[in-house]
Amino acid sequence: MRGRATERARIGRLLASARDGRAAVLEIVGDPGIGKTALVEHAAAADGFRVLRARGVQGEVELPLAGLDELLRPLAGAADDLPPAPRSAVRALHDGTGPAGDVSVLGAATLGLLARAAEAGPVLVVLDDAHWLDDQSGRVLSFALRRLAADAVAVLLARRTGERRPVAGPWPSLDLAGLSSSDAGALFTPGTAGSVRAALHAATGGNPLALREVDRVLTAAQRSGRDPLPDPLPLTGRGTAAFGPRFAGLHGRTRLALAVLAAAGPAGVGSVAAALGRLGLTPADLEPAERAGVLTVAPGRPEFVHPLVRAAAFAVVSPADRRRAHDALARVTDGSDVQRYALHLAAAAVVGGTEVATARDRAARAAERHGGPAAGAAARVRAAALSPDGPERDTRRVAAARSCLLAGRRDEAAGLVGEVLATGHDAGVRQQALALRAAVAVWRTDVAGAVPELYRVHDELAGPAPDLAAMVSVQLATALGSIGRLVEMLALTRRALALETADPLVRYLLEHMHTHARLLHHGELGAVLELEEHFPAARFVAATRERFPTHQQMVTQVHTQSERFAEARAVVDEQMSAARTAGIPARLPMPLMERAELLLFTGDPVRAIADLGEVTELGPQVGADGMLGYAHAQRARAAAVAGDVAGARRHGELALTAARRLGQPPVLVYARHALGLAELAADRPQVAAEHLTGAREVARSTGLGNPLTVPFGGDLVEALHRAGRADDAAAALVDLAADAARTGSRWARGVAARCRILLDAGAPVPDGGAPGGTARPGAPPDGAVVDDPGPDGAAGAALADLAEHPFDHGRTLLVIGTALRRARRVRAARDRLAAAVAELDRCGSPGWADRARAELRAAGVRPAGPTGGRAGTALTGQELRVCLAVAEGGTNREVAGALFVSPKTVEHHLGRAFAKLGVTTRAQLARLVAEGALRSDGGGD
Repeated sequence: MRGRATERARIGRLLASARDGRAAVLEIVGDPGIGKTALVEHAAAADGFRVLRARGVQGEVELPLAGLDELLRPLAGAADDLPPAPRSAVRALHDGTGPAGDVSVLGAATLGLLARAAEAGPVLVVLDDAHWLDDQSGRVLSFALRRLAADAVAVLLARRTGERRPVAGPWPSLDLAGLSSSDAGALFTPGTAGSVRAALHAATGGNPLALREVDRVLTAAQRSGRDPLPDPLPLTGRGTAAFGPRFAGLHGRTRLALAVLAAAGPAGVGSVAAALGRLGLTPADLEPAERAGVLTVAPGRPEFVHPLVRAAAFAVVSPADRRRAHDALARVTDGSDVQRYALHLAAAAVVGGTEVATARDRAARAAERHGGPAAGAAARVRAAALSPDGPERDTRRVAAARSCLLAGRRDEAAGLVGEVLATGHDAGVRQQALALRAAVAVWRTDVAGAVPELYRVHDELAGPAPDLAAMVSVQLATALGSIGRLVEMLALTRRALALETADPLVRYLLEHMHTHARLLHHGELGAVLELEEHFPAARFVAATRERFPTHQQMVTQVHTQSERFAEARAVVDEQMSAARTAGIPARLPMPLMERAELLLFTGDPVRAIADLGEVTELGPQVGADGMLGYAHAQRARAAAVAGDVAGARRHGELALTAARRLGQPPVLVYARHALGLAELAADRPQVAAEHLTGAREVARSTGLGNPLTVPFGGDLVEALHRAGRADDAAAALVDLAADAARTGSRWARGVAARCRILLDAGAPVPDGGAPGGTARPGAPPDGAVVDDPGPDGAAGAALADLAEHPFDHGRTLLVIGTALRRARRVRAARDRLAAAVAELDRCGSPGWADRARAELRAAGVRPAGPTGGRAGTALTGQELRVCLAVAEGGTNREVAGALFVSPKTVEHHLGRAFAKLGVTTRAQLARLVAEGALRSDGGGD
């Protein structure tokens, strides 16, 4: 620890934070031998910590979940308290039977186990040689460590400079440099001349391990400076050659035994004795290595003194002896560990062959059963590479490409598909490769650039493989919709219906996608009834959910766009409940997005903000980055409805940036609408009109014809009217009314009626002015502008059409009340305005409620303040989500499981929320939630 005072202090602060119940992560980065392990061991010796360890091993990079298994095995007994999916995942991880689940499930399990361990006292997680951890373990740990918060957990990651970073995250790093010349001096043998010390310090950069190893091999004359130093010094970039002298006196049997130990790795040490026996060796052949300082031997478990020594042990033997070591290990592990068997067998082979490729196939299947479909990617790629040329290799390449695509290794998948298409040994395999090429293209960042490739694949498959062509057409339609080419999407799905598909579920998917396209482009609400007549939901939806789980999002969207909000809510609630109960966070972002949209329609913007905040936090951790633009746009709209203009502007701009970067015109429409609504709430109608006019133009360019998909029509009319652009407002109203008549949308009809009342009521209130004024010159007298306010009149009809939309219903009451007041029907105006205040308060729209209050005061009534009060109730996104979940009756542990955080984190956020809200019990919190008194602070999470 000489010369590491600053580094020790940094680690001390990390440990102190954990002792105080605040999780912290630190990444130690440096060259081989620089002292990373020494610092980690210094931390591990701290009093009061339970230490959990995992060490990356170079030969095990391709073994899925090997590192995670090592880390969590001491905690396996606590798995019984986890939700079902994480509990099963931990059991499968440790016993090797059944699927351990996807990354997010294992991440939730890891988080839960670490949090429970920390409840008994502070925990230190040590991940040494993290650059050699397998990718699956890395992704799981990255998910879990990001979500630790109010937990007594400290994490130290040690990895080499410039190497892989499988445990990626936003944590701080500690970059280790070499020791100073004065600190390095203590590492030399006494009597080493100053000039020699200076030369060695310069040559090694102050690397302490290199200094010690070189010092070991110097003669007394070299140390004193009488003889020259070795030239070159026994150093390499990897540092292994410096250990050569330790092996110089070891005979061949010991070197071969060391090669077996090195090839086995720490996790395979149990098979070393049997492998030595196959080579005619015994564990006694390792004893000279212990005396030479190469090994330490705990009871029954020999270990190399440093990872670089392990690498050197393998480097000093011949390639033939390395293969002999791997072959011996393969023979003693066959059947007991198919993945290690395949690794050793491949390493023992000079060339590939059927036996090696078959072993790799078995390893891939075992990895997939254990870690999910993506876990076998590395083994499948190796199996394909080791197969003899021909149909067998092509089949394995297709399987490898599919696994690589699921693992996010898209370039590798594309390369494998290209190799199959270039050889073309089998027509059926080629067709599968073509379908995979389409799937790879869909995942490109440049979706528009992928469309031509998708068309080519679709057309090539249409004749010989219509079911595959149909699936490609669904992918292509999805791509076209995401980039706003809705006319083309409709034409494609119409053409795809002519495919002679054999699979009824594939036909259902095609018909459903065509219905979706009709809803988006024409707003044909009757299309849903046609679909259900030919494909009853009871027969097809459940079966489709099993084979094509992502199809559920289209079901929700079709219900929403056809104004079947209860059905949509039932589907999305089922999806979210299943994901939270089972503990599968990767299945949450899309239903959260869908529910947020429904909540905006049905009058709960605060809960929508909570859902969308979870999407923006969780999405990047589970591979759902592509929906962040939509999430920010919807969050901007929610903020505008809730009266948070600054938050709406911030998220709206983030959405615009994402839309432009990814080429997503539909996101531009959502974002422009949200920004326009925010400016309307801020009494800046001219700016609002610019945004909303922009939304209309982009919507027209995409072919969007459903007025409910992005509901900007009424807001555009109001902005133009309040900006004094009467003719433009009237023209926009004509368009909205035409959309309502064409589609039969109750929402569009109700909003169009509200806008007609607004325009007929008279000139708008000037920007920032107080409500007041009279009807415009020439307007009908005595409130005829609003027709009969009863249920059979225009106003009543508008309110009936908007009954399922509290925000628009409240705004319509405001418009009617204002028109009545200006027409001097004060008593009727007061009733409508009081109802508007109550409804807009209840649905969490304080800015719009204040506008109704101002009108009510102008009508001679002193309105009450907002229910529940607003001062001091602004909560962070995490506090808001915790409060909403607790208000539904969940315990801290239940809420933690649902939100994929720890119980301590729930306790922390709940305590802060109680203080802000001025409550002391859960019952009081539940009342505030029921009253709609909670508010978001509009910030990040």
